[in-house]
Amino acid sequence: MGRCPNCGQGKLYRTYQKQVERCAVCGERFGDIESDDAAPWFTVLIAGVFAAPCISCSKGFFCYTSPSQ
Repeated sequence: MGRCPNCGQGKLYRTYQKQVERCAVCGERFGDIESDDAAPWFTVLIAGVFAAPCISCSKGFFCYTSPSQ
């Protein structure tokens, strides 16, 4: 995963969301391939799995209700 689909050797991404222009091994051009949606989608999905329980648990601790008189 993350390797050139043509040769299987070169890297497909320079950083997490930045794609390389060409394969360093075989020279295959990747500039026309759009890869904008997958990485942010997976990040939100994984972060949501951890954030949702934390947010729901913290609501009880941080919500202030005035004492009844």
